[in-house]
Amino acid sequence: MSVTRRAHPTGTVTWRAKVFFEGRVIAQRSFGRRVDAKRWEADQLAKLDAGSWIDPARGRMTFAALAEEWQASRGHLAVRSRRPRGSCWTST
Repeated sequence: MSVTRRAHPTGTVTWRAKVFFEGRVIAQRSFGRRVDAKRWEADQLAKLDAGSWIDPARGRMTFAALAEEWQASRGHLAVRSRRPRGSCWTST
């Protein structure tokens, strides 16, 4: 079970849901109600099984970082094939 109860010094209780994949936490979130935490966890696991899960950390990437990562992944292409695409996302 990856939904745990957390009691804070202020007296409030939150429920922490964690989604594990290949032995590491890939997503986590806190909720005020246990049922909400369990629903979120089940939804994330269903998306993971279906192959439609999106990493929340990747959603916070800037376009420039994403473009640079994509360009680096195309290293197998000739320099001439990569060059024109670089100008598509540079600001003028």
